[in-house]
Amino acid sequence: MDFRFINKDTLPQIEKLWDYCFEKKESAFFSWYFSEYCLRQNKIIGGFDVEGNLATMLHLNPYTISLRNKTMEVPYIVGVATDPVFRGQHLIGELLSTAFTLLRAAGTSIALLMPINAGVYLPYGFAYTHYRHGYKMPLNALSVVCTDVTLNLQRLELLGARNELKKIYRDVMSNYHAYVERDERVWDNYFAASAADNLEVVVVYDGKAAIGYMIYSKENKTIKIWELMTTTGQAKNCLLEYTRGFAGAYTELDWLAAPDDLSYVNFRDQAHTGEVTPFMMARIINVGEALRLLPVPKDCSNTTFVMYVRDSFMQLNNVLVKITVTPEGLQLDNSAEIPDVTMDIGTLTQLYFGTFNVRQLLNNSRVIAEKESIIVLLEKLFPVKNNFINEYF
Repeated sequence: MDFRFINKDTLPQIEKLWDYCFEKKESAFFSWYFSEYCLRQNKIIGGFDVEGNLATMLHLNPYTISLRNKTMEVPYIVGVATDPVFRGQHLIGELLSTAFTLLRAAGTSIALLMPINAGVYLPYGFAYTHYRHGYKMPLNALSVVCTDVTLNLQRLELLGARNELKKIYRDVMSNYHAYVERDERVWDNYFAASAADNLEVVVVYDGKAAIGYMIYSKENKTIKIWELMTTTGQAKNCLLEYTRGFAGAYTELDWLAAPDDLSYVNFRDQAHTGEVTPFMMARIINVGEALRLLPVPKDCSNTTFVMYVRDSFMQLNNVLVKITVTPEGLQLDNSAEIPDVTMDIGTLTQLYFGTFNVRQLLNNSRVIAEKESIIVLLEKLFPVKNNFINEYF
């Protein structure tokens, strides 16, 4: 199998496989994605047989995320697909191996991925890093009431709401971690994709100040909330009350809320309270570089420990290192000593993102460490964070 970057000559084969596996060629999103985004903004890797037929592909879409108080450029892996006639040959492993090698050579240390089937990616070192609170419920059971009568709603054109949405998004995301920092390019793409999917937007105002918005779709008797951002609880209640107003013409609500959403605490039927569900996976593809970028708290410098990270898929990431914690950052040196702490690459990724705390992982045999001083040190180096991300391509 020949794995290589896609160019304009091989892009038609990518379009054909996308049409087969994802959105159809006639859809507005397909038209926008392949005319305005592919190869202009992203890179695509394809695997070809000896006759030049596309067998498998993945897309590397660029984003900037805020991670551990640093701005980091990361690829978001989407569009992973294999033509049915080539399935069963374990090509995804070779495809990911090629992608990781190229990304690592380009200086990338972390990759994101939103899986359709997480089980496909767990053997390759990806791990859950972002969760969401999902609701699928009868629309008329959405028992939320806005008690602030001074708030008002306005339905706007997407492009006309751009400034309000940008400010609200920035304000809301300042309370979260591992989120996408949307620059003008990302907002342009967001609005273009939303328009292609016929999404609508409603904004809630307190006087003249916009304090929340909701982007949603109405289709097949379902109201689907794609993005709901508010700076106050009453603003969220106002938008949800607005959503319930569609009951009758529409019967179902589909909403992936923020992971810390508590709307359900007032729901009268516990069957409608939803559940926390995995949303995004990630993977460290360069352990050394990721650790060197990690900020160091002032109260844990001038200490050393030995870490063993198991990575059965990427041998370059299978490392045993002595880590010296200094005020300037972590200093890494090769070691042959018995490790103070052992974990696999997926667990390190989850610690790095702050998805779980060290003791949770320790109690579930994901981390091996016996010294209390090492556990305390790891808690300081990898404090738990509240991750939230809402990108779909």
